[in-house]
Amino acid sequence: MEYTPPGDTLSPGLFNFKTGREITSATDWDKRAKVALSFLTFLEDLNTFHTEPLHLCDVKQDNYGVSADLTIQAIDVDMAFFETKMRGILKQENCTKNQDCDFFDCTSKCDLRRKKCSMHRNNNNLQAICKKIFLGYNSLPFGGLLRSPPADIADRLDEALQECVEPSEYGDQSQRASSETLERIRDLLQEPLQSSEPNR
Repeated sequence: MEYTPPGDTLSPGLFNFKTGREITSATDWDKRAKVALSFLTFLEDLNTFHTEPLHLCDVKQDNYGVSADLTIQAIDVDMAFFETKMRGILKQENCTKNQDCDFFDCTSKCDLRRKKCSMHRNNNNLQAICKKIFLGYNSLPFGGLLRSPPADIADRLDEALQECVEPSEYGDQSQRASSETLERIRDLLQEPLQSSEPNR
């Protein structure tokens, strides 16, 4: 199933890694922050609009569009699966290590005793978006949509995004990024936007 929305796709230029020497305008950041906020809303909608979770297994900029009001819409959802189908895909794999259980951006764990993959996804959509869209393909800090943030949120946003990608390294027993992490990222993105709004 494919759906092409009005507006532009997230162009490769939007995701090129920017060095600290390059200066991005506040307006450019505001636009990218609003697109990122739209991604967060999009992820929440996936969990509320359907009777079971929808898993995004091919997360890349070419699969999403940005409409004139900066709303994110899916263009290509050929690799999106509801929970029941996702479990069936993951449990079919034989494995000797966890990496054998990866199905594109949807990961699972290998039961080394049985040499079978778990039917349960190990990561979640938020992690995939943080890694592949917000940070960029190589997980370089701010190589993606959220590159070069305002200085007053840069360190906190970097930490939140890294925790999003690898929650277990930040003391979270779960392997999945949490709703608290989503809210933390949202709050950080809204800070500069609120301060740049004209006084009414």
